Amino acid sequence: MEVMTVRRNCLLVFSLGLAFGGLAQTQATPVVRDHDIEAEDYFRIGVILTCEASPDGKYIAYTESRWGTGKEKRNTDLWVVDTKTRERRRLTFDKASDRSPAWSADSKYIYFTSGRKAGDESDPPYDGKTQVWRISPEGGPITTVTRVKDGINEFDLSNDGRTLYYSVDNEETEEEWKDLRKKYKDLEYGHGVTDFTQVWKLDLESWYSEKLVDENRVIRSFSVSPDESRIAMLEESLTGLEEASSSFGRYKQVTSERLAQELELSLEVFTEISCSIKIPYSY
Repeated sequence: MEVMTVRRNCLLVFSLGLAFGGLAQTQATPVVRDHDIEAEDYFRIGVILTCEASPDGKYIAYTESRWGTGKEKRNTDLWVVDTKTRERRRLTFDKASDRSPAWSADSKYIYFTSGRKAGDESDPPYDGKTQVWRISPEGGPITTVTRVKDGINEFDLSNDGRTLYYSVDNEETEEEWKDLRKKYKDLEYGHGVTDFTQVWKLDLESWYSEKLVDENRVIRSFSVSPDESRIAMLEESLTGLEEASSSFGRYKQVTSERLAQELELSLEVFTEISCSIKIPYSY
C-alpha cells in the first residue's frame, strides 16, 4: 500500500469529522446534555460506515446507518456533504441498505451497491439482489449500472471512470454430493457446494461485459491497479495476497514478508495521523 493512499484515506475521514462540526469553535451554540441517557437514545444514534472524497474535492460521500421510526429496521443510506459550506444532503431513501460509495473520475456520479426490491419482481435489478447503482451528488434519479442474475459481491472503478469491475459467485456442487442433494432437496447441507468467484469487466460506454477471472477461485476481495494491467485478489484458499497479470491468465502469490511490510507501513502512517469522526449529539 502506498503512503499517499493511506494518508489520503485518513485525512479524508478527518475532513468528514470537521464537516460534521468536530471543531467546537465553529458552532454558535454549545452542545448541552438535556436529559439522562435512556434506552431510546440508542435508536437515535447514527453511525457512519464508509466515506469517500470526490476527485475535485468539493464533496464527501458517506453512508450512514440509523434506525427507522416505529417498526422499521436499521437501514443504511447514502449522503453527501459539501466540503466548503458543510451542507449535508441525503441522496437515498430506499428500504434497502446502500453501501460502498465510489466516485466517477469527473466527480459527476457516485456509484454504490444496493439490493433493491420492487413488489414481486423476480428479475434484476429489482429482485432484491445486490447490484451497482449510480446517482448525482446533487440528487435526482438513480441509474442501474449492473443487472446481474443473483447479484454482485463487490466492485471497483477504473481511474478514468470508463470501466467497472465486479465479482460474482458461481455455485458448483462436488461430484460425490450431486446425487444426494438432488434426492433430498429440502435438507440443508454443510458440505458439497462451493461458491467460486468470477471477476467481470463492464465497459461503461458500450455497456459490453467481459469475464476476466474464472478459475475455481474463492475471492474475498479484489482491487484493480491504476493502469488496469493487474488485479490484486485476496483468496480464501491461500494464505496471502495474490496478483493477476495483465493477461489475466497467470497468477503469482505475494510473499507473506511483503504483505507484512505493507501492513506495517499502513500502521505507521495511521499512527502518525490520528483521526476520528466526531458527530455532535446531546442527551
